[in-house]
Amino acid sequence: MLLCFATVIIADQPDNGSVILQNETDFLLVGRQTYFLEDREGNLGIDDIVKPENQKRFQRNEKDVFIRRPSASAFWLKLSILNQNQKDAWIELGSIYLWYIDYYSEQNGKLILTTSTGSVRPEGNKAYPTNLFWLPIGKKNNLQTVYVRINTQRPLELPIHAGTTLSLSQNKARHDNVAAAFVGLMLAMFFYNLFLLFSTRDKIYIWYLLYILSAIPSTSYINNYPLFESVFGKKEESFWHLQPFTWLSFPYIFMGYFAIYFLSLNNRVLIKRLIQVFILIFVLFAITDFFVIAPHHILVAILQPVAFIYLLFFLGIGIYLWWFKNEKNARFFSLAWVFAILSVLDYLLTINGLLPYNYLNRNAAFFGIGMETLMFSLALGDRINILRDEHQSEQAKHLSIILEQKQELVHEVSERKKAFESMEELSSSLEQKVTTRTNLLTSALNRITDDVRLALKIQKNILPKKTEEWDGIEIYSRYMPMTDVGGDYYAINKLENGTIRIFIADATGHGIQASLMTMCIHAEYFNVKDYPITPGHLLTILNNQYCDRYSRMNAFFTCIILDIEIHEDRITYASAGHPDQILVQSGKITPTHVKSRLMGLQPEYEYKDFTAPFFSGDKILLFTDGIFEEFNSNNEEFGEERLFRIVDSEKNLSGKELFRKIMDTVSEFISGTDQNDDITFLVIERK
Repeated sequence: MLLCFATVIIADQPDNGSVILQNETDFLLVGRQTYFLEDREGNLGIDDIVKPENQKRFQRNEKDVFIRRPSASAFWLKLSILNQNQKDAWIELGSIYLWYIDYYSEQNGKLILTTSTGSVRPEGNKAYPTNLFWLPIGKKNNLQTVYVRINTQRPLELPIHAGTTLSLSQNKARHDNVAAAFVGLMLAMFFYNLFLLFSTRDKIYIWYLLYILSAIPSTSYINNYPLFESVFGKKEESFWHLQPFTWLSFPYIFMGYFAIYFLSLNNRVLIKRLIQVFILIFVLFAITDFFVIAPHHILVAILQPVAFIYLLFFLGIGIYLWWFKNEKNARFFSLAWVFAILSVLDYLLTINGLLPYNYLNRNAAFFGIGMETLMFSLALGDRINILRDEHQSEQAKHLSIILEQKQELVHEVSERKKAFESMEELSSSLEQKVTTRTNLLTSALNRITDDVRLALKIQKNILPKKTEEWDGIEIYSRYMPMTDVGGDYYAINKLENGTIRIFIADATGHGIQASLMTMCIHAEYFNVKDYPITPGHLLTILNNQYCDRYSRMNAFFTCIILDIEIHEDRITYASAGHPDQILVQSGKITPTHVKSRLMGLQPEYEYKDFTAPFFSGDKILLFTDGIFEEFNSNNEEFGEERLFRIVDSEKNLSGKELFRKIMDTVSEFISGTDQNDDITFLVIERK
């Protein structure tokens, strides 16, 4: 079906050296009717060409397509054409690699330069607006001989067609459809994998997306569609054509990095190093072409075999990992390179005359690279499935280990039970030992109780007074530990510039462990509390110090620093994982929405500052999460919503009255139940 779709009707020509256009629909491949002369020095003009000695030098092209290796030579082409259909006829030079084209046709018995065009000449020089080069034959019904001088340092793979405006336009439309389908497929793959990038956060998709973005213009370019030129415009001596390896090297570079990450080659040092060598080679090609360090035709002669070896190398890696190392993620990777290499082989065999030149073979690169990209997308999807299966397998393995451990534990409990039953016979003789141990434990408990009382005394001494006034700022506070000592801490100090700084922290856990953490927090904060810097900067310094000293403890805490800048009528605050606090202003309540990391979780994390106006009568409520994590006798949680409702309904009270109202409500709510967490609560009012 694909062959049927790709068929292009090319009329047969008599092998007599002349081209005859009989019908308007004729579309003739005239490579074998073309004669050529190689001008190695590039200094022959049309007057030199028509001389008998140079006419004898013309040779007949023996293939459907005119093919020459890259060189600095100029080539003269000669065609004899008879147009019998009375329609405008053209010669189509089917390559955008032709830098300079000079077309001479007969007018009044003389050969005149009719068209001077080429890929690096202005677009307006073209005789017909198309991506290729159409040279006018006209409507004359007489045999005429035309000459074309071409000069380029790119490889010459030049199909030459003759036809009318209708037949050439129909052929162009077929090729345009393939190009548009290719670009559409590539863009679909790009946006699909862009979605997967945002979904998985896997950086492998970055390299694949870069490969797609670079493969679209490069593949289109080798199929005679200069997309870069269409986007950025064409200037004389066009960079895109004169130095194409500057940008054509990028797909090879990005594909190398994609292969390294997709095939997990960091542990296969030799393969990874070889890919990096190839990447370096393509980088050097790009630099050399950009700065014109070497003639372009020499670079072409070197790059073509290197690129093909690169493709074969990737195919070899994929087959090795798939067949010999049983790595499933190499399946689609290998298939992708099979399509790519087959398309390159088809293209090379076509331009060298070993396969017929037709619509399908000429567009092999579009089909091959499109299928390659599709295979890579399937490979990435398959990779997700493989990782999921491996995760499930790992979970099953862990479950099996847990079951084995459970059986061992049951056996051990059974053995312990037997031992315990046998030890009951010795219980009477152990009563005295138990009594002795009980006395020792009582003594130890008394010492621990004394230590807890001392810790409570120390903790109370480092906390501020319950009610304080600071230059027109009234602060009401209460600290309610769940046990004798707790894991909450707060501090208030005044900076030299008059700013009042308030710090409140909540360590993870409860009891003695949490209270010891508050000692660490106090020690670290005490050293930096007077720094004349913003709260966000201060939290960043405090976090780095805490991580440096206590990271091995895996002990974290939330906190907030609030600076009251009285002379600026402003507050500045920064939070480290702390719950939203409440600002009461002008009859409205506003939560402080701040998303940030806990202290001690990530060194070098930068905390941000937030500001708000703070005028006379404004209030701000600072607290730890213990206030809304309390439960009543009906197992109902106090909750943030309840706290916000109370503040909203009583927002017009003074700071002192609002403080008492909330504390009384909390005490009444938890009456008859044990306190569930440490509670620290402050109300700050600007008088």
